[in-house]
Amino acid sequence: MARFGRGLPSIWRYPVLAEQAARGFASRAAGDNLRVAFAYCSDQVRKYDHDNFICSLQLKPDLRAAVLALRAFNVETGLVGENVREQTLAQIRMQWWREAVNGMYRQTPHEHPIVQALTEVIAAKELTRYRLQQIVTAREDDLLRLAPPASVADMEQYGRNTAAQLLLLQLESADLRGQPEIEHAALHLGQAQGITALLRGTHYHAARRRSYLPTDLCKREDLSHEQLFRGESSDALCNVMFEVASVAKGHLEEARRLRPSLPPLARLLMLPAVSVGLYLDALETCNFDAFAQRMLKQAYSPLWHQTSVKLCSFRGTY
Repeated sequence: MARFGRGLPSIWRYPVLAEQAARGFASRAAGDNLRVAFAYCSDQVRKYDHDNFICSLQLKPDLRAAVLALRAFNVETGLVGENVREQTLAQIRMQWWREAVNGMYRQTPHEHPIVQALTEVIAAKELTRYRLQQIVTAREDDLLRLAPPASVADMEQYGRNTAAQLLLLQLESADLRGQPEIEHAALHLGQAQGITALLRGTHYHAARRRSYLPTDLCKREDLSHEQLFRGESSDALCNVMFEVASVAKGHLEEARRLRPSLPPLARLLMLPAVSVGLYLDALETCNFDAFAQRMLKQAYSPLWHQTSVKLCSFRGTY
């Protein structure tokens, strides 16, 4: 067991790896302040988006720094709904982020570590402003629209506007842009990620009396919101979860089908597919019951995820 795990980065080395990533950009720029900004990004992703933090460890320091800055931006905009309960305040906060993005491109960043780090990445890599703004807009729309999605197509759109845009920005930071097959794979993986993220949050959102399961499927299966909010397992719930998970699996399989045509660096940036696959497999094992004990505790082992990411990185798969 010790020999098998030798190549895995120990949790005690994460701060060192984060500092290496920060130096990738900061050594060419404004010294200590920027290193602190990149270190903050790394810490936020490690804390709130650990699966993708593990994926970032497979990248070289310069690219890792850019990816962590982008992932931290995604984390921070996603946390607005957790930190602010009133819609008006949420809109004000999202407008702040919208203006912050514009400031990044004018090289007049707001006083915020993620903004400062991302401004440096944008200056070096000329990331597409529209993609960052699209993430902000999608987050705001989600905060303001309390009704469940009407159909799976709405969930796919959410994935295209959030996770897919983030993947495309990461590809741009690796100088991989304008290549149709790479972008096609990213769009499919992004949709799989977006849908899976919503499925993973079923219990969390239900406890807050919110549902992301499509209205049309819930009506077809006679699954009421109250059943969902009470956390009741049922055949109706499993059927709806199965239908939605099947769409996510289809996007994941399409992204993986394109793997042979992708360069090695693009494959590394597609490593988030590992956690999507592990979750969907665990959900299938539990007969698509979102409230099964395994799904409530931990769908898959963090060590197994870490090992799988490392193996995929070594094999050039995802």
